[in-house]
Amino acid sequence: MMSQRMKTAVIALIALLLVFSLVLPAFAHAQLLSSSPANGATLPTAEEVVLTFNESISPDFVQLAGTGPDGDIIEGDAVVDGPVLTQAIRATANGEYTLTYRVVSADGHPVSGEVTFTLTDTENDDAPDQDTGAIDTDATPTATASPSATASASAAPTPDPVANPAPEGQDDGDDAGFGLMLPLTLGIVLVVVVGGALAWTARNRRHEH
Repeated sequence: MMSQRMKTAVIALIALLLVFSLVLPAFAHAQLLSSSPANGATLPTAEEVVLTFNESISPDFVQLAGTGPDGDIIEGDAVVDGPVLTQAIRATANGEYTLTYRVVSADGHPVSGEVTFTLTDTENDDAPDQDTGAIDTDATPTATASPSATASASAAPTPDPVANPAPEGQDDGDDAGFGLMLPLTLGIVLVVVVGGALAWTARNRRHEH
């Protein structure tokens, strides 16, 4: 016959397998793998933002919001192809751009966060200033600027906005809290299960005696 110790070990093993079967699926949720432009990147310009997740996402539950120096940057509808989401944007000025996203994975788990990047050479900022260096033909001779002063004013470049370092984009506060609590919860469950198995074994021994 099976000894009491063996019975206890078998019960504890079964309980452990049961706990893992309930807990491990929680790690299979979708998450953002990469983005283009990358979070915190500085680049000349961009026409779209591409988000790549580790599993397919539902095209019916995509929520996006984008802001830039001139306000809203969303251009048209997002395109979802399996785990890849593409959103066209309007890049109208140099500065910091932020795309906030919320999607739902194939298993129904919501994923949210943001991607921030800085553009330094957009088309509108490259257009020459029509008023720069203009000569007032009605001005009197005494008010006419010297050639050297006019050349200096025309050559002075317009400074680009200083880009502050972007924070990490993905907002995984809830997932991070879940990840920290999971080992503690699992440990408590294992202690309770093993303790219960030992108590059950001890009680059976008393009954046998």
